[in-house]
Amino acid sequence: PLSPRSPALPSRQGSEEVPPLGGEEAAAGGAKKAKKAKKAKAPSPSSRLLAMFSPSDRRLLACGCAGAAIAGTAIGFMGIVMVKATYVFRDTYDPDALRSKVLLWGGISLGLGVTIHVVDTLFKICFGITGEHLTRQLRVLALRQLLRQEIGYFDDDANSVGALTEFLAEKVSLVQGLAQGGFQQLITLLTSLVTAITISCVFGDWRLLLFYTGGFILSMVFL
Repeated sequence: PLSPRSPALPSRQGSEEVPPLGGEEAAAGGAKKAKKAKKAKAPSPSSRLLAMFSPSDRRLLACGCAGAAIAGTAIGFMGIVMVKATYVFRDTYDPDALRSKVLLWGGISLGLGVTIHVVDTLFKICFGITGEHLTRQLRVLALRQLLRQEIGYFDDDANSVGALTEFLAEKVSLVQGLAQGGFQQLITLLTSLVTAITISCVFGDWRLLLFYTGGFILSMVFL
């Protein structure tokens, strides 16, 4: 019998355990916040590559990007120079005026050609130096990680000396090709395209601009 001072105990028969309110929701919310924080902290591959460059290499990379932009802009202006030089023979009938205009546009074309070649050489040198330094840095980091592995790691045929040497020699060089060749070609292409579109809007017909822009987009999609 229960004492009059003790509270009545509920019977276990038919009783159900009530889960704590908000426990599962709080756990799920905490997991989502942890995933978001991890995604926010994880740097992108491009930022990780840029972090591997030294301050001097970053300055060279900036000079290379500027040189590629200048070369692309000069390539865009070369088209209008060639068109203007061709129109001289159609619209000019005075021999003296024809000679002076031919010399003018010929000198401008020569100046643009020299500018393109000089700037192209300089920015390729900048990209080449930074690409070699990046490849060396990647190989050093990869070799450090390989030296920290256990002995059993090298017993696998996929991790033999020849396979690892091939990885350090060839696979790492692919990053150099992307940072050295692909990046400079992308900047040159974009700047020359923007320059050509701007010149077409200012000096040309907008209908031809739309036609050639549509053709360029279709060629990029299907080719």
